[in-house]
Amino acid sequence: MADNNENIVISDEPTNKAISQYPFMFDENELPFFPGDWGRSNSPLRNILQSEGGQDMVQTIRARKLSIPVNMSVADDVWVGFFEEYSEKGSFTVKVYSPQIHDYDELTMRMESFSCKARKRSEDLTSVAGVWDVSFTLVEL
Repeated sequence: MADNNENIVISDEPTNKAISQYPFMFDENELPFFPGDWGRSNSPLRNILQSEGGQDMVQTIRARKLSIPVNMSVADDVWVGFFEEYSEKGSFTVKVYSPQIHDYDELTMRMESFSCKARKRSEDLTSVAGVWDVSFTLVEL
């Protein structure tokens, strides 16, 4: 039986690409800023049942389901409205940098747990309509 890892090649050489070359894209809309805090989390979808003897019977339905938690502050209520509008969509295309492929990963996703909160005392600002803390999770369909 062949070893499943025999085709994996890991290089000690760093890539010549900066994440800044890959801004987030929602459909065809490029975000002109990066979120303050974001990451990638892969979780498999499994159906776990128990036999009469008490043993787990695990059925992997999907090996990888990506979720991206995002937190940021924006000083423009237009962007708050943009994200709130996307939170109401059933699905949309997201392009995000993938360290695995060193390029954009184009995914169909939905937004969950959208929230926005005005920062304390930002209502006193006159050049912008407040500073907002925005958070949500992008979940791959």
